[in-house]
Amino acid sequence: MVKIKKPKLSDKEKQKRHAESGFRSNLKSAFDSFNSIYEDRKVELTKKWGFEPAEGDLLWGTAQQLLVDAMKKGDWGAMSSIYFSQALYIHNSGKNSQRYQQIIYDTELQNYKKGKVINKIQISSAKGQSCSVCSKLDGKIFTIAEALKIHPLPNKECDFKFNPNAPTGWCRCAYLPVVD
Repeated sequence: MVKIKKPKLSDKEKQKRHAESGFRSNLKSAFDSFNSIYEDRKVELTKKWGFEPAEGDLLWGTAQQLLVDAMKKGDWGAMSSIYFSQALYIHNSGKNSQRYQQIIYDTELQNYKKGKVINKIQISSAKGQSCSVCSKLDGKIFTIAEALKIHPLPNKECDFKFNPNAPTGWCRCAYLPVVD
């Protein structure tokens, strides 16, 4: 029996595969329609481009279709989940994920605003696991309108990183509803 040696993957390729695996896992576990949309996208793009698309392109296209479906339903929870998966994929790919992190937090605020019950939020840091910059935000209270205007989260100065190669931090702070 002949053993075939697999080529050794570079650190960058390992990082890419890790990011794609996590992205796929997050989407697949949260959305029953993932497999059918993924396969449809694969057929569509292969036909259009004349070759099989890269895994990252397929996953991103699938996420975008899931996002469109969630928007049509007004499903803020699903939209937030998809944006979170996209942001984490970008971060784990070693790229700047701040824009998508911002969308996650803004989506949460818009959901509170839409509900017309919660008028204020309080920032909660990851307590003893927060970076020093995020710890300073812990307990601060804002109206929904103020938070949407000044965007305190994600903390742009956060230095916590899941991926040390990412150019920006991954803010783990959260908005908690304040009930008057």
